[in-house]
Amino acid sequence: MMGHIYEIRSAAEHLNENRYLEIFDRNIRLDLAKKDAITEYIARSALVRILSDPYLCAHFGSAATLASFWSISTEERQRIWGSAIAPMDVISDFEEAFVTDAQLGKVA
Repeated sequence: MMGHIYEIRSAAEHLNENRYLEIFDRNIRLDLAKKDAITEYIARSALVRILSDPYLCAHFGSAATLASFWSISTEERQRIWGSAIAPMDVISDFEEAFVTDAQLGKVA
């Protein structure tokens, strides 16, 4: 899933979002909305975790401390970082029926 999200981000970055948006396809747009929610949740969770833990935040204070963080063992990084999040939880109650085509960008 993260690979597919990266492909979508890359398409938008290189001004090729038309690959996903040129023809209105409700299922594609719903999938994009879900992926948007997932990526926002991952980013928000990471920022909250970093900013709310002074010890962890210290690892992200400069390029040098960040490089040091990534150079330690995976096990030690996981211990410092803490438990994993479950990004799919954010869409567990996503109700497609409540999302209108207009909200997905369909022009009348």
